[in-house]
Amino acid sequence: MPLSVEGDIRPSSGKKLHARIYQTRGKIQAVIHTHQPHASTVAAARRDLPPILDDQAQILGPSVRCAAYAMPNTKKIVKTTVNALKGRFAALMANHGAITIGRTMEEAIIAALVLEKACKAFIEAEFLGGAKPLSGVEAWVMHKVYLFMYSKNKETNK
Repeated sequence: MPLSVEGDIRPSSGKKLHARIYQTRGKIQAVIHTHQPHASTVAAARRDLPPILDDQAQILGPSVRCAAYAMPNTKKIVKTTVNALKGRFAALMANHGAITIGRTMEEAIIAALVLEKACKAFIEAEFLGGAKPLSGVEAWVMHKVYLFMYSKNKETNK
């Protein structure tokens, strides 16, 4: 499907990446690309972010992958970032920044905030001997519970 853009504001150079995410993730309605400090630090180290916090696992998924480095606005950055996002609501982009997604704009913003909090905790835990991740199974279950139960009942969870 060709990419079309309407309006008076010139789209960012990341429009191909955003469009590909919308094409491959049918329920996603919001994509946010950031250069927030702690997420960018972990991305510069080219490290995956293990599931170290409950809310991180619930909202972002069982881990946050760091996509391989690729020059901005290239086919490679689109491919590596989309692959890193599979089954997750966030990915780091090596030596660049981060991307979060959501079924709503609110969910994508919350994902960006949780990602920054988790990256900060990860960096600081490294100074204390290393972060101790949740098990992969626990993180996966927490994410599924969030996706299929908790977030769908958010009005009753207030």
